[in-house]
Amino acid sequence: MPTGHTHLHHLRYRWISGTCNRSKPKTSVTIPRNMIISRHMQIHLVLNNLRSVYNAGSLFRTADAAGVAHVHLVGTTPAPTDRFGRIRKDFHKTALGAEEIIPWTYHENFHKCVHYLQNNNIVLVALEQSPNSIPYTEIPTEKDLAIIVGNEPEGFSPEDLVLCDTIAEIPQYGEKESLNVSVAAGIALFDVARRSRGL
Repeated sequence: MPTGHTHLHHLRYRWISGTCNRSKPKTSVTIPRNMIISRHMQIHLVLNNLRSVYNAGSLFRTADAAGVAHVHLVGTTPAPTDRFGRIRKDFHKTALGAEEIIPWTYHENFHKCVHYLQNNNIVLVALEQSPNSIPYTEIPTEKDLAIIVGNEPEGFSPEDLVLCDTIAEIPQYGEKESLNVSVAAGIALFDVARRSRGL
């Protein structure tokens, strides 16, 4: 299972073999993030082919508040750094430093991300509207899981959706049939985080 560290100093990110690596001052103190967030099941967040850097940045901030252990970026999803390893100012504008706290990994495509998560015994939960969905309030919290959100205008492709273990849906009561991806993820993440702690 991916384990990251929260560094108490500013982090600089570099791309190495498709994953995020972080360099730090030799004097920095590290604390395992799983010691900070919870002793309960771990929550991962997967951003599958998002387009908006502002949505991605906002999701990092939300993920930190919800105690997410690891964020996985897939395909076209904007990353906190550019290809030269420099922090993106537009990303930081909405993430507000959360991108320097939460460990994250980039995956070239959804299949590779799924393979990685399944190898670590992480349950895959797609947040999507579907006839086969369960209410988001019934997402199981007994095992480590990944909440997966899809592309802003299109959601999930049928090929990606079939790879997930569970599909969870947030009911809609208005005329619009969808929520902003960062809002939807926040609703599901905080509900799972609350129930996993017995609250």
